[in-house]
Amino acid sequence: MRQIIRFLIIDSAYPINTRNIKIANSLCKHYSDREVQMIFCAWNREDKNITSPNNYYIYKKYSPGGQLLRKLFNLFGYFRYLKKCNKCVSPDVIVASHWDMLFLSSIFKKKSQILIYENLDIPSADSSVLLTVLKIVERFALRNTDMIVFASRFYKSLYRSEKYVHSILENKPLLSASHISEHERNATRKINISYIGGVRYLEILKNLVSAVKDNSDVNLFFHGEGHDLKALEKYSEGIDNVYFTGRYEYDKIEYLYYNSDIVWAAYPNKDYNVKYAISNKFHESLHYNVPCIFSEKTSLGDLVLRKEIGFVVDPYSVEKIRELLGRILEEREVLSLVKYKMQEYVVTEKDWESQFQDFTIELNKLIDK
Repeated sequence: MRQIIRFLIIDSAYPINTRNIKIANSLCKHYSDREVQMIFCAWNREDKNITSPNNYYIYKKYSPGGQLLRKLFNLFGYFRYLKKCNKCVSPDVIVASHWDMLFLSSIFKKKSQILIYENLDIPSADSSVLLTVLKIVERFALRNTDMIVFASRFYKSLYRSEKYVHSILENKPLLSASHISEHERNATRKINISYIGGVRYLEILKNLVSAVKDNSDVNLFFHGEGHDLKALEKYSEGIDNVYFTGRYEYDKIEYLYYNSDIVWAAYPNKDYNVKYAISNKFHESLHYNVPCIFSEKTSLGDLVLRKEIGFVVDPYSVEKIRELLGRILEEREVLSLVKYKMQEYVVTEKDWESQFQDFTIELNKLIDK
């Protein structure tokens, strides 16, 4: 009889984060010699009527984004729900995604269970006092945690990682062959700049639109949807070189990259998490060999500058964005040079499969204790 291993992946929202789905699929593949039971718990914050698979436990309570006090109040209800789920499922391994889910999980976790902190983002807040409080909460939860999985190599330096079993698992694309030939890429003389993903950080995206609106040599595409989409569409009304294509399926992302000369991935570098995060766009850009523009004064921006594998800019300055794009338009060979550097660099990076293997080596040690 095959040994059963039960996983409970806890997310703070529904739908489940795509990274957590990828982790779950990779775990099932890795432990294919055993009977794997993969259970998900998530919070339907928008109170929508949804139909979920049998292995999903969905907590339904309206809690809109941006309302911190309401979220904290509702967290107690979610905690009680998770505690019941844990008792019902009785998992061997709990994967808590994000610091707030770690805090809840660390309270109801049993001694026989393995608790993994899926360190998707680090605590972040506008107030230095609130940030200090969140860090204290996180440190408290870590006392009952068995393993940390860092979603960014830059997070590791922020923790006393020698105290914890840990692994770096960045959200890299799964290896796959390209289905698009080189001649299918953008062949126009215009530079195609793309924003790919959830439309957020309105102030910065407005800056990007303002920087390109009078430049007939640039096309700007926004691929995706999000809570700032309508406001950005309104701001862009009457601008002929800005286009919105709407929602896309992730399996089409290859085409979005290959129809882009540059991808915008500059996020607000005043945010504490952004200073240390490593975005999906970084790995996707390397995978598809399409340069990105990142934010200056961040750990990722410093790496990109040092290795010459992309561009950096002050995302709060329309003038600096305009200057960067002007330089690229005047010296188009710089794009070819950056792409060559990216090809050299990507072979030095571990892929998802290699990093996941490192993660499972550490996990197996905990399981076999």
